[in-house]
Amino acid sequence: MSEDTIYLGCECQSPDHIVRVAFFEWGEKDPPDFYLELQADRHLGFWDRVKHAVRYVLGEENLGWHDVIPVKQDIVKLHELTSRYLKAYEIYEGKQNENKTA
Repeated sequence: MSEDTIYLGCECQSPDHIVRVAFFEWGEKDPPDFYLELQADRHLGFWDRVKHAVRYVLGEENLGWHDVIPVKQDIVKLHELTSRYLKAYEIYEGKQNENKTA
């Protein structure tokens, strides 16, 4: 297994505006995975989180969108990571197709 993770910070430098991007290559038998994870910035106590969770389940509250405006250098890193993922997935699909025809 190989893993590569990058963090995309916001140009505003807020520690709450972070996106973690991870690429996992599991090996020949499993397809590679690509993850995008957002930093949650709600700093609520336990009971407030329970209250929000109940409201969400009952349809009374929607999840909010959070902006992350990455700097150019992070976009370049993201492009490199996505390119590596696409190459790895292409190789995986090729091996799967070889196994089907063999």
